[in-house]
Amino acid sequence: MRRLSVFVAFLTVITVTFAKSQVSFQHLDSDHNHSISYLEAQQLDGLAPVFSDLDRNRDNTLSADEFARFRQQQLTPS
Repeated sequence: MRRLSVFVAFLTVITVTFAKSQVSFQHLDSDHNHSISYLEAQQLDGLAPVFSDLDRNRDNTLSADEFARFRQQQLTPS
């Protein structure tokens, strides 16, 4: 029973983290063009300094997938 409780807690954390990532992307995308510009990225601590590293296709915006990589990096212990 304890294992089940731990597993459910883990799934809850993962779900909440994913939801926060999605909400944050939508919140940062203030012009609703489905991408985050450098100017929009400045609204979230730590995103602007790594913006160019995350922008894999070099279109000067972050897609939802590119932003998700940023969120994953935040969750991964250094």
